[in-house]
Amino acid sequence: MTGLFVAVGEDPYTLMADAARSAMARMCCGRLRREKPAPSFVDYFGWCTWDAFYQQVSQEKVREGLQSFADGGVSPKFIILDDGWQSVRKAATGEERLTAFQANEKFPGDLYPTIGMAKDDFGLKYFFVWHAITGYWGGVDAAAFPRYRICDIQQVFSPGILSRCQDMPPVTITGVVAPEAIHRFFCDYHRHLRLQGVDGVKVDCQAALEVEARSLGGRVALMREYHAALEGSVHTHFFGELINCMSLSNDMLFHALNSTVTRSSTDYSPRDPHSHGLHIYTNAQISYFAGEFILPDWDMFQSGSFCGAFHAAARAISGGPVYVSDTIDGHDFTVLRKLVFSDGTLPRAHAPARPTRDCLFHDPTKEPVLLKVFTHNATTGVIGIFNAGYHENEGEKLILSGTVSAADVEGLAGKQFAVYLHSTCRVICCTRAEPIAISLSELDFEICTVAPVQNGIAPLGLADFYNSGGAISAQTHDSRGVTVSLRDGGNFIAWCACQPASVQVDGIAYPFSYDQSTQLLAVRIDSMGQHSVQIT
Repeated sequence: MTGLFVAVGEDPYTLMADAARSAMARMCCGRLRREKPAPSFVDYFGWCTWDAFYQQVSQEKVREGLQSFADGGVSPKFIILDDGWQSVRKAATGEERLTAFQANEKFPGDLYPTIGMAKDDFGLKYFFVWHAITGYWGGVDAAAFPRYRICDIQQVFSPGILSRCQDMPPVTITGVVAPEAIHRFFCDYHRHLRLQGVDGVKVDCQAALEVEARSLGGRVALMREYHAALEGSVHTHFFGELINCMSLSNDMLFHALNSTVTRSSTDYSPRDPHSHGLHIYTNAQISYFAGEFILPDWDMFQSGSFCGAFHAAARAISGGPVYVSDTIDGHDFTVLRKLVFSDGTLPRAHAPARPTRDCLFHDPTKEPVLLKVFTHNATTGVIGIFNAGYHENEGEKLILSGTVSAADVEGLAGKQFAVYLHSTCRVICCTRAEPIAISLSELDFEICTVAPVQNGIAPLGLADFYNSGGAISAQTHDSRGVTVSLRDGGNFIAWCACQPASVQVDGIAYPFSYDQSTQLLAVRIDSMGQHSVQIT
């Protein structure tokens, strides 16, 4: 048995990858993120009903919400029907427990009519529903589900957790499905949901198994049994379309054999101004470690909130799913259009975003330093820079300054680079370590697309999007120039050492502009869909 694992190395990113691989080899209990395919929904823009309606969600409110997106011209392709749809009742001990697989009275005819409406009228590809790993927050009602051997378990928190979390709830009782029955429970539940048209599930409250395991074999054994049952059922009924939530305990990370998408922070809190910088910082730090085992989900956000663009920029480069929890009248379509292609897919980065080397051991929510995170696209690197601090006093708001360079994108090959700064629309040609000065006010951001220069050209992607380089699916260089495969139309930009002789889009000569002072080439492609751009 391994009680303590220590790894030592010079490169923090290689070190973490090697350490995770070694730990999994020793424990023989899980798989690394790179060994597990991501579920297909992560490449599409989504909407979660939670912050829009909370537990007051209904069939009609789902319709109204989807209509509000359609009216603005940016529609989600997947939905998460969050808490508020299930049939529950309050137990004698005070907690609410699941009483049926069917939806409650706010969804007439169960979920089938709602899902049919969402898919037929609004073109959704995936309809997810939320449930807790124990069925509901208070578990499962024994009288309603006698065949699953429900155990009444008193939650017991460790002294360590209680010392760190002063707001833990009072002692509660949970109706927990016995481990030997959990495979049958999940399979029966998910079969019912599949027949209603459900395509996947977001499974919450997973870490709570730790405080409900004392008489059920212990937390490690209980998580192993529950997650094997959960993943097996989701694979059978939903082709593996699963979001894990409240599940960052080592018990879950090390037992996630097939599932990968996992929320990597505490709840998004739209009305707490202190929480927003911390939310981004937490996701980035957790992605450095947990991103070796799972694909971090940086959680929902609201595009129309006072810091909607701040959160959107972070999600755009996170490498994980992107979904909002907008209210019906709370969209910012300017923000949304910078996230989503015309077909509803995303310019999603190829790996989880992690803090840059100079940020790993700083807390930007408390120290006067900028938070920088980096990741890779198919042909470019990308760096997000955030001022994660917040002060209540308007007069105390601070502007933070720092630098960014191509060297911040670990593993990006090249000697000369073009860097495009999204917020200020600047392009800079530089060497690997050459610093670029950045100054940001509180809860402000910048995104830098970093493209290696080859044969005097550096394609930077579509400037319409936060992650401009994510719009490039492939590129090839030869002696004549470069050919770029784009995933959508829009404002294509590239740095060119000299003015090109011609630009062709899908084999047809196309008008372009070239700024001699900045050496920026721009081509406006009005038709949507995939395109091939050749610069010679």
